[in-house]
Amino acid sequence: MREILKSIYGPAYIEPSNNYDFEKYYYFLDKEYSIFGIEKAHLTDKELKLILSQYDLLGEDFGYQENKNLVNYLFGRNTILANIKELKYYFIKFLDVKEQETINQLDELLREMYLTNTHFVKLSNIYIIIVSNNKDIEIENTLKSIESDFLIPIIAYESDLYAVNEYLPHCFMFDLYSFKQFNNTQKLIIDKIDLLRNCIFTTIDDEIRKDFKVYVLKNYLNDQEMMNIITTYFDTNFNLSLAAKKCYMHRNTLINKIDRFISDTKFNLRDYKEAMLVYLALII
Repeated sequence: MREILKSIYGPAYIEPSNNYDFEKYYYFLDKEYSIFGIEKAHLTDKELKLILSQYDLLGEDFGYQENKNLVNYLFGRNTILANIKELKYYFIKFLDVKEQETINQLDELLREMYLTNTHFVKLSNIYIIIVSNNKDIEIENTLKSIESDFLIPIIAYESDLYAVNEYLPHCFMFDLYSFKQFNNTQKLIIDKIDLLRNCIFTTIDDEIRKDFKVYVLKNYLNDQEMMNIITTYFDTNFNLSLAAKKCYMHRNTLINKIDRFISDTKFNLRDYKEAMLVYLALII
C-alpha cells in the first residue's frame, strides 16, 4: 500500500531520515517499523481515516522530535544510542474512548505527569513511556486514579529493565505490536508473560485449542480440584510444600494426586518439557 500512496501523493509523500516537520506532515509507522510522511495539505479527513486504518500515527505533541534518537533506535532505524546503557518502557492505552475532548484531557494529563521526567511518545492510541539508566516511575496509582475519575477501562504494560544492545529494538517492537492486540482488562498492568500468552491465544484455532486441551488433560479437563492443584503447583514453581499449603491439604495428599494425574494422562509434571505442555493446556 505504501507504493500506492507514493504514486498518489507524489512529492507530498516523504521518507524522512532525521528531520521531522510535524507542522507540515503527518508521520505514519508501518508494520515493518518504517516511518513515512504525507503533507497534511494533501490529505482529506476521509483519506487520513483510511490511512489510519492501516498505519499507526506518530503523535506530534509528545516529544518525538526531542527523543528522535531514542525512538529511532527502538524502531530499528538507528543503531547508535549514546549515554544510555539500560532502559525499560511502559505502554498505556485507554479503551472505548471516542470523544475527542476526553482524549485531549488524557493527553494533557499524561503529558504533564511524564513528559519532563521520561522519554514520552504517542503512537496512535498507545502512550509510550521510556525511562533510562535504571530510573523508575510509578504508574499504578496514577492509572487507578484515571480509571476511577474517567470511568474508562485501561491496560498498561511494564517491561523488564533491558540492556541497550542490538536485540532490544526487536523486543520493543514485538511487545508494542503484541500490546496493540491485547484487550483483556482483567489486569491493570500486564507483563511479558501476559503478552506471550495472548499471542498463543490469538494464533491457535478454537478447534485445535479444544482438541489440544482434551489430548493433554483428558478426563481431568472438567475436574476443578485437579486443575486447581496443577495450577497451584505451577504457580509455586513446583514447590510441593507451598502448593500443598495453598491447596489446604497434606503434602503427601498433593503428591498422590499429582502422581495420579501423571499416571492417567501420561504427561509427567516433573519433567520440564512435558510440564510445559500441561501448562499450555491450562492457559489456552
